[in-house]
Amino acid sequence: MFLHAFYSSHAIPFPMKLETLRQMSGSRSKQSADFKRKVKAALDGLGVKSSKGT
Repeated sequence: MFLHAFYSSHAIPFPMKLETLRQMSGSRSKQSADFKRKVKAALDGLGVKSSKGT
């Protein structure tokens, strides 16, 4: 829900470091690879394209 609320408030999404998103979201993911996978799936669901193609 964090990503939806965050990106729905931006007309044009801007690049952001994964660690910044993790901190802002309050995620409890211990491994960055797990968080990255979850963020990618969530962004795909929102139709937001990654700036680096990941």
